[in-house]
Amino acid sequence: MDALHVCGIAAAVVVLVRVVCLASHLSPDGWKGMLPRFFAFSVSLAAFGASAFAVAADLPFSGQALLMSVAGLIVSDRRMTR
Repeated sequence: MDALHVCGIAAAVVVLVRVVCLASHLSPDGWKGMLPRFFAFSVSLAAFGASAFAVAADLPFSGQALLMSVAGLIVSDRRMTR
């Protein structure tokens, strides 16, 4: 196991901890009138954690999954102005 692989695992742990902490405070009550967006954000957040693990485990197509989940988070973020 080389240093780059260890750094990738450490980064995945940081992402997974952040996803768990954020998910524990997530509630549809704060998303009044935006339930489809809340659902998309929740799914994207779960995919973000899963794809971070997949990248650390060096699974195929994990980079594309990570990119798609981050794009989903950006598009579904309620703080985004239109």
